[in-house]
Amino acid sequence: LVTAPTSWPRLGVPDYVVDEKFARSKEEALALHRRYNDVVREVAKERGFGLCDLAADAARLPDPQHYFMRDGIHFVAEGIDWTAREVAGAIRGMSDVRPW
Repeated sequence: LVTAPTSWPRLGVPDYVVDEKFARSKEEALALHRRYNDVVREVAKERGFGLCDLAADAARLPDPQHYFMRDGIHFVAEGIDWTAREVAGAIRGMSDVRPW
């Protein structure tokens, strides 16, 4: 499983998220995103599935603007490359993960 990375905690939630009613507030958007990732982590742990925690990894990126588009969710080319490296590394480390 893979958590959903975002630059929102560091760069802020874009106005459109509230304006287009994806969330009632920027705080709610952050909370929903955090909760989603918590559920992914919980399911991976409970079921013994492999986890690529891109959300945690993205929180440590030196400059999120270098990886994310202005929406804070989608990636620019460098972010796509980073994601591919992270996912590939996680898969390489999953030899002891329980299959579906």
